Amino acid sequence: MGTPGTEAARKFARGSGGDDRFFDLSLDLLTTVGFDGRFKRVNPSWERILGWTEAELLARPYLEVIHPQDRERTAAEAQRLARERAAVSDFEIRVSHRDGSHRWIAFSAAPDAHEELLFVVGRDVSDHKHADAALRDSELHLRSVTDAVHDALISADEAGRIAYWSPGARRIFGYEDHEALGEPLTMLMPESYRPKHEAGFRRFLDGGAPRVIGTTVELHGRDKEGREFPLELSLGEAPLPGGRLFTGLIREITVRRRAERYLNTQLAVASVMAKGTQLEHARAGVLAAIGESMGWTLGELWQVDEDEGILSCVEVWHAPGSEHPRFDAVTRETRFEPGVGLPGTVWQTSAPTWFADVRSHPHFPRSATAAEEGLRGAIGLPVLQDGRVVGVMDFYSESVERPDEELLTMMTTFGAQVGEYFARKEAQRALELTANELRRHAAELERSNADLEQFAYVASHDLSEPLRTVSGFVGLLGKRYEGQLDAQADEYIRFAVEGVHRMRELIDDLLAYSRVGRADQSLEAVDTGVLVAQILRTLKPQIDGAGGEVTVEPLPTVQGDEWQLRQLFQNLIANAVKFDGGQPPRVEVSAVREAAGWRFAVRDHGVGVDERHADRIFKVFQRLHARDEYDGTGIGLAICRRVVDRRGGRIWVQAAQGGGADFRFTVPDAIEELS
Repeated sequence: MGTPGTEAARKFARGSGGDDRFFDLSLDLLTTVGFDGRFKRVNPSWERILGWTEAELLARPYLEVIHPQDRERTAAEAQRLARERAAVSDFEIRVSHRDGSHRWIAFSAAPDAHEELLFVVGRDVSDHKHADAALRDSELHLRSVTDAVHDALISADEAGRIAYWSPGARRIFGYEDHEALGEPLTMLMPESYRPKHEAGFRRFLDGGAPRVIGTTVELHGRDKEGREFPLELSLGEAPLPGGRLFTGLIREITVRRRAERYLNTQLAVASVMAKGTQLEHARAGVLAAIGESMGWTLGELWQVDEDEGILSCVEVWHAPGSEHPRFDAVTRETRFEPGVGLPGTVWQTSAPTWFADVRSHPHFPRSATAAEEGLRGAIGLPVLQDGRVVGVMDFYSESVERPDEELLTMMTTFGAQVGEYFARKEAQRALELTANELRRHAAELERSNADLEQFAYVASHDLSEPLRTVSGFVGLLGKRYEGQLDAQADEYIRFAVEGVHRMRELIDDLLAYSRVGRADQSLEAVDTGVLVAQILRTLKPQIDGAGGEVTVEPLPTVQGDEWQLRQLFQNLIANAVKFDGGQPPRVEVSAVREAAGWRFAVRDHGVGVDERHADRIFKVFQRLHARDEYDGTGIGLAICRRVVDRRGGRIWVQAAQGGGADFRFTVPDAIEELS
């Protein structure tokens, strides 16, 4: 028995009048085709749907209007119907439209072996096929997107059970499809989150306002291995005929959080290092910077004692609001050798070390106390100086911390930075101690020098009075009794007069020397050209008596004490005239501008100065010649050095070209400190 459509086709093929009217009004395609493969009769729907007239179809085999890719399958099905005397329903093939396009037609057919005909009814299903294709394409596109996205896409029904599980969800949470689908969403949450989630979900289903839907929030997830990690959740809601579906896009943000924590820690540590704090404050500041930025609860700083071969704790930090007194007490009393405990392990390996749970770790001697006070995860960082471990920083949290090797690698740099920072602080402290000691010695030396100068001044001043008495009476003795006694007595009297004269010169020079050190400098503009001209008039008898000549180039005006500058120039010029070497003295006085002041020179062509004595001659009472060769007290050049030193300059002597001595000294423009 055929379908109702094929029964109508049989009646149509027999050509009854009522059936003709039915056939003309049918919206379906009706036709009979022979076993010979040709159309025998078609209804008007063929022209309405496919554009072919009855005459055009009757003139050709029916396979010609079948899509080339469907012809073989259609011919095989027609042969099967004729052979097996069977009917077929919804046989879908593409049939050519007269304009060259194709339409999808679902045919039902039944054979009549006696008449060798196939009675066929067709229905246009093109729109349905296109909709199915579009749906399949959409599903394929959606699957390709969700498969390619690294983030997790998870849907759950109103019962809170997982209804969709994307490949990204498998990657992030570790559950396969069959392990996740149909399971409660709470399996993906840390235990501490679950009660709050369930209460909020029930409140929302009961009509409460949404708090998370339509927003993006940061939470923590829990994977198949029990690892907790930070995530970002964007949640949406979609109404369906069978109830609402909740879909969340989940992105794991461990890498981002790690980078944020690292950068925040870098900034916090840099801020501490930028402050000029003492070493003890710097230690506490560094621990707090790292601990607070990384979210730890407790931090310790251990210092290596290389002589004893142990680590001891020198600093402890607590997060605000946290206390661990028993653990702190044990820590302060504990000393670690290399390889023992977390600090000792870091010391031995010179590498960061992570203990996920100190309560059960075999190399954590303080585990019992840590468990009592709620400490779980821990990390240890080496403090390095030039690649050598000089200390260890360890930090603790109140939750189990899964090892994060990338974070360990990033935090290795902190150990080197902190180690070098502590080294600088220790060097600064040592430098400050040294500077304080130097200042103390300088103050003592200054007091000693002041006492010596005071003594020299007082002694010289007090000796002057009795010396004048002795000098007066010795002079009277010489005048009254010269020639009245024997020659030896006259020689003794002459020796006494000369001795008194030398003693007066010595006392006068000592007074001048001490006065340079004791007197405050009265700085004023001094025209050194005028000053030297005055000195030359004073020394004119000595210069003319020796047949000498002093040449003076243009000299500048400088800031200084006129009395002291006069002593400086007069001593240098007088020495140049005196140490003539047996020749008429020739002296040149000049000045050259330098970056920070003026450089003066007093050059002679006399006996010169051996380089071995270039520094010695500026010391008190140092003479290079006997008194019978050149007179003097040996204090004049010492006065010159003291004047130049107090003015902030420098004085030295060098051999002059062509023989003689070239004395040079500088007078700076600015005076930073006058001693």
